[in-house]
Amino acid sequence: MKFCAKLPQAEAKREIGVSLGNYNRKQINADLTGPVADSDTLFYRVVMLGRDGDSAVDYAKSQRTLFAPSLTWKPNDKTSVTVLAQYQLDDGKSSPQFFPFSSVLGGNPNGKVSYSTFLSDPNFDRYRTESNALGWKFEHAFNDTWTVRQNFRYTSSRNEYRSLYVNSFFGASNPFAATDPVNQRVLNRYIDGLSTDSQIMRLDNNAQAKFDLGNTQHTLLMGVDYSRFRQDKNGFFGGPGNPIDIYNPVYAPLDFTGVTSYGQPVARQFQTGVYLQDQIKIDQRWVATLGLRRDEAKNDLEGSPAEIAKKTTGRYGLTYLFDNGWAPYVSYAESFLPVQGTDANGKLFAPQEGKQWELGLKYIPAGSRSRFTASIYDLRDENRLTPDLQRPGFSTQQGRIRTIGLELEAAHSFDNRLDVIASYSHTDAKYDKSNTLGEQGNQVETIPRNLASAWAIKRFAIGDTDGFRAGLGARYIGDSYDSTNELKAPAVTLFDAMLGFDYGSWRYALNASNLADKEYVSTCISRGDCWLGSRRVAIVSATYYW
Repeated sequence: MKFCAKLPQAEAKREIGVSLGNYNRKQINADLTGPVADSDTLFYRVVMLGRDGDSAVDYAKSQRTLFAPSLTWKPNDKTSVTVLAQYQLDDGKSSPQFFPFSSVLGGNPNGKVSYSTFLSDPNFDRYRTESNALGWKFEHAFNDTWTVRQNFRYTSSRNEYRSLYVNSFFGASNPFAATDPVNQRVLNRYIDGLSTDSQIMRLDNNAQAKFDLGNTQHTLLMGVDYSRFRQDKNGFFGGPGNPIDIYNPVYAPLDFTGVTSYGQPVARQFQTGVYLQDQIKIDQRWVATLGLRRDEAKNDLEGSPAEIAKKTTGRYGLTYLFDNGWAPYVSYAESFLPVQGTDANGKLFAPQEGKQWELGLKYIPAGSRSRFTASIYDLRDENRLTPDLQRPGFSTQQGRIRTIGLELEAAHSFDNRLDVIASYSHTDAKYDKSNTLGEQGNQVETIPRNLASAWAIKRFAIGDTDGFRAGLGARYIGDSYDSTNELKAPAVTLFDAMLGFDYGSWRYALNASNLADKEYVSTCISRGDCWLGSRRVAIVSATYYW
């Protein structure tokens, strides 16, 4: 869990808002900040949110509660201390459904299954996460050159998951082979549950120096960070059994025969990193970034020998700034990320390592309100953590993935108060190495090769009343395949829209995604099932500022 990004402000600002949407969505939120009792050194902020609603899937309700207070003490313009806390609770049921390929993309004699069908059990299914966090941010500037900072965060969370998912492990050709080969309606289900307790502590100390050396300007950053992680898992699993007619589901009492409980040894991880980076500006033209980091990570699984990994990684970049707004750049970066936890068999995860080369061009014409960017990159990622789709709640580490991509973006603000932005990306992400039969050399499942989007917002007045705005957007999601390149989720184009009106201290808005309520499949996986895309969501909101 990340802290709320909103920090205390010296100027008093307050807002409270309510919103209503389809699927019985109801939300109230507040954001209050300013000085404490007219103090000029002590400032507060409180962010609160409460949300309740259903979803496009039957029985799949969800609730969220958020409370995030923070307090900043700023005795002078050189020193500040901020203490932050946060509580968040998410409680609901599993909305993603594991639909057999033939029941949503054709081939089943019964036609398409209803997109609202709930294939788990409403009396058993649950997905609940509760987390608490406490931390601080400290900063002190000794002078115009040196500044020191310390950031600390401790998070404790508990996740409870239990669900049933249908047995589609026979591939797209006949997922009903073991249970209902003639009618192709009934599937067995697996019972799965997991309880996870986690504690994470992170501490970062750094010093920054800004200085000139000859015709160069330097921003030097050096620091040490430390993190500690502890996780305890207990669960149960069993099946297949508990058959369900996916075209006419009846939620009969569950049979727990064959369901077994298990517990995993406590997993701990410790990481220490030392880093040094210098951003150098030369002759107001060249901008170079040079960085090095040394990490030592220790994975400790109770009852097993600890595993220690060490790695030195680098980050380098170079940009040239032309007077006419062009800025070509090149960069290279390495990554070393200790992976927390264990797989379904209790094996510790190896660190995830990556390398990325990028070449790009930015263009902001002088005096204009336009922005253009283009980049190509080559990313190689090893020991990548991906969901274990046969054991929800667990993860596995695939082999090596190589991604070659292109990203384009353009934005412009016209004189008639029309803002437009458009983007396109091509992602060629392939399994470079894999232990899974038929996977190597294929596009990574769930990742479309092509994505595009465009959005326009027009601000206008009606008569003598200003403050209106209207927006329309389009998203193109290209087709994607499972990891064996056999099951295809077709491409889709979706439209979004918004209307808004600002009047005095009030802001009103209506936002809608998937405006046409298009039914589509977002992705399919090699075991034979698919996930469905989000249906239309429309939310109207009113916010009062003072």
